[in-house]
Amino acid sequence: MKKFSGQILNSIQNGITNNHLSVRLAAARALLHCLSFAEENIKIKEQTKIILEMILICCRSEGNDQTSINIRRVGFLSLGKLNVSYYDDLTSEHIQFSAKIAFQAMSGKMEHQEVKKQAIEFWSGIFEEEVHIENSFKEAIKLGMKPTRANVHYAEKACESLCPLLLEMLTEKTKDINDDAWTIEKSAAACLKILTKCLRSKILSPVLQFVEKNLTSQRWQRINASITAIGIIMEGQKEDDIIKVVPQIWQPLIKQLSSGEHVVKDSASYCLGRIFQYCPSILDEKIIAHIVEIFCKLLQQGHPKVANSICWAIGRLALLCKPNQKSTPLSSFNQQLLKSLLICASRFDIETHNLLPSCFEVRQLIF
Repeated sequence: MKKFSGQILNSIQNGITNNHLSVRLAAARALLHCLSFAEENIKIKEQTKIILEMILICCRSEGNDQTSINIRRVGFLSLGKLNVSYYDDLTSEHIQFSAKIAFQAMSGKMEHQEVKKQAIEFWSGIFEEEVHIENSFKEAIKLGMKPTRANVHYAEKACESLCPLLLEMLTEKTKDINDDAWTIEKSAAACLKILTKCLRSKILSPVLQFVEKNLTSQRWQRINASITAIGIIMEGQKEDDIIKVVPQIWQPLIKQLSSGEHVVKDSASYCLGRIFQYCPSILDEKIIAHIVEIFCKLLQQGHPKVANSICWAIGRLALLCKPNQKSTPLSSFNQQLLKSLLICASRFDIETHNLLPSCFEVRQLIF
């Protein structure tokens, strides 16, 4: 395939510039699959420009019919694949141009959700590649070797404009807690998680600004977005940094866990679990007693998906136990929790939302 990649790309170019949408879509799909074999072409500046122009035509193909939407969706798939596969070969100008196209699609109010999701995936791919490069760099230094790849830090350059957009997308959560579809909100959350791995403490400022404005909002969507964002950014932070934040959010979190929408309770349970996991030194018996009381009630009577998340959060507390440690933050509440978990195991809906295995797993962790 590499031998004929130039000829194939010429044929694809003819298809992409064709006015018949079905032909353009077929050419866009062919381009997506051909990119894996375009290594030699990417090394030639003129051919890289042609490939980017073809992808741009696909990403900006007008129309709201399904074929036009599919052309744009495949275009962003190609854009992501190009920039990840040839991260080391493309210039900063190429990747920044690609980033601009993706950002425009994400922020376009009239753009189709499937296209937006692929535009988000473009960023996720870039960030994952930078995490991989950074890990490889550290491993090479550890082994006394010279790193072969350079991190250009596109995540850091994109943060100022991209992070607020991702946070805003978190507000698109639906009220249906049973909805397991891969939505805009889930794509944005996944992207924010990878961005956090790239930036670590540098992500705190824009996220906390958003949380400060929205955690006490009158709209549950904005509250949920704030709680989700807090949970996401816990990983990779210095405990000294987040220990200043957590005391300010205990009460809003507990309030939403007690009386919020089902989806907000689910997010609050996840967020609490992440705090237990990454900021254990902030925990005191009074706070845990209040949280455990609500946990026990929701294990017995709450939505099964919320109960499943609570099992996970309790497990993070249980895992704080170290060998030969006489007590843990859970020690005073073991009996109370085990009783609630036994009642939970007899619920009529125990076999939904993976609740049954979660219930038994957290019981084992407590034991």
